[in-house]
Amino acid sequence: MADLREDDQLQQNADTTAHDWKGASKREMLADLLLELNRPSEALSEYQAALTVTPDRFDALYGAARSAAKVGKPNDAAAYYAQVQKNWQNSNSDRPEFS
Repeated sequence: MADLREDDQLQQNADTTAHDWKGASKREMLADLLLELNRPSEALSEYQAALTVTPDRFDALYGAARSAAKVGKPNDAAAYYAQVQKNWQNSNSDRPEFS
């Protein structure tokens, strides 16, 4: 029985921390999908959950900012955008988001 509990816990951990090849968690990928489907409120909740696991991840912060802006939370959006800017202010990335 202990082995089953341990296996279940390992699966739960994998479900919450699983990443694709770019490093996005399942929650972040779900949030991206929800935002693409114009469901920003749900997307924001998923981005926020993803950020508890990976707090400084660009895509999650940027997605949370975009979602917050779409649901009429400009202060939250500004806070997320400010965190993005702070984290990557010295970046020499060629991402279009930094243009």
